[in-house]
Amino acid sequence: MKGQFIFEFIVAALMFFMIILFAINYLNINVSDFEGRFYKDEIQSKALWVSEVLTSPTSNITLVDEWPYFNSTKISLFNDTYCGSKVSFDGLKKRLNMERTDDLGKRLLSMRIVMATNATDLSDWRNKIIDCGQKEDELWWESEVQRIGIMDGPGGEIVTMKVFVGEIGG
Repeated sequence: MKGQFIFEFIVAALMFFMIILFAINYLNINVSDFEGRFYKDEIQSKALWVSEVLTSPTSNITLVDEWPYFNSTKISLFNDTYCGSKVSFDGLKKRLNMERTDDLGKRLLSMRIVMATNATDLSDWRNKIIDCGQKEDELWWESEVQRIGIMDGPGGEIVTMKVFVGEIGG
């Protein structure tokens, strides 16, 4: 009986290898899907974090005295301090922890902060108060957070602030 194949053994071995291949393929597809969703969630949380810092009365770089009332003096100071040059804006991004670490190493994410009075969309933002960071034609934005408040207390103009976060090259 030496050297004879057992039919049941061959069928069991084939089934075992088919199950292993199926499991590896299934994990490969789902892991890349989870990685993509994690990346989008990370970018969204960064945009939300920036908007939260800018509208929190206890923050060092706040634009409000008390939410939802934006302070024009603080907005002007922010604009003069961070929106004047790329170096100062990159310093703001580092201060806000806008770094991302992945297989390619550590790099700063791209960010844009736009604030205007009586604005409905970006093409209609003629009354811009703040326009910091890369413009939308330079990169692909992956996340956007919008906050709406009132300028300088009750009875003031309605102010819209948008924070965009993404990466160059999308």
